[in-house]
Amino acid sequence: MKSSLKMQQLEVKIADLKSQQQSLIKKRNAETAEIISRVDLHVLDNKILVGGLLHILEVVNTNAPQKEAWQEAGSKFLRGRKSGIKRSFSDEIA
Repeated sequence: MKSSLKMQQLEVKIADLKSQQQSLIKKRNAETAEIISRVDLHVLDNKILVGGLLHILEVVNTNAPQKEAWQEAGSKFLRGRKSGIKRSFSDEIA
């Protein structure tokens, strides 16, 4: 009977962790959608957007030097966002 109680507790914990995971995924998706909208990528054709995202994955996965430049530009953009300053993406990478 003791092992049955432990199993129930583990099942509850697993369900809780899955729920937390889903919440984090939803939050991340919302953040990603906001960024896409803020940098005006939402106006692009889906094929172009997907192609660009696939290119980003390729660069990041091959550890190309471009990744560092993108990280720096992204950090500048997000710092401006946190301070409440509204800037265009092109201003951030200039």
